[in-house]
Amino acid sequence: MKTEKLINNLVNDLSPSRPMIPARYFTSIYFATLVCLVGISYILLPTRENLDELINMSFFHSENLLWLFTGLASAYTSYKLIRPGSFKEKYIHLDKIIFGLLTISIIARLPIQEIWSHIMLETQLWRGWCGPIITIIGLIALIPLNKYLKRGLVTNKILFSLSLALAIGSIGTLAMQVICAHETSVHILMWHYPPLIILGTFIFYKFSKNNM
Repeated sequence: MKTEKLINNLVNDLSPSRPMIPARYFTSIYFATLVCLVGISYILLPTRENLDELINMSFFHSENLLWLFTGLASAYTSYKLIRPGSFKEKYIHLDKIIFGLLTISIIARLPIQEIWSHIMLETQLWRGWCGPIITIIGLIALIPLNKYLKRGLVTNKILFSLSLALAIGSIGTLAMQVICAHETSVHILMWHYPPLIILGTFIFYKFSKNNM
């Protein structure tokens, strides 16, 4: 009798399962979130004074595209990682590969002969205001995405946290590309990259706590 009562209680407590959407639909939702947040940031925050000059520079466009592709690939990967067995192994690191190419491009622009002076300049905390903004934009981007991410089961929290952090962090970084006045490689590595670590750590503990 106790067993039957326990089963009835468990059945009553179960919430109806929510169906998963195709990964391409989730990626489309991510892209819409990206466009909205970057657009709002462009409207609300002052644009960089040298934006007209940067538009004529090839590295500006290539790195923006790499940030965009990193975000899209990472969003697709993170959603696939909550569907065990549905993701092909050869594609699971595509987002990290794109991000690696982006990082190589940024490092290639490092001013080797003047790198120490650049580092000392970037130690001034007022130059790092973009870091918290990237983090905040990333956390805001997580709100609409979380609705769909909660429907799956994370089996590899490290890979999932890394991919999702790259996805939402790319949104904030793309917004900074038209706002932040400091475009040097040293600045990007010192102030635009740390938010990715912060977001990844937050995601890891958030979804571990939720026991997805």
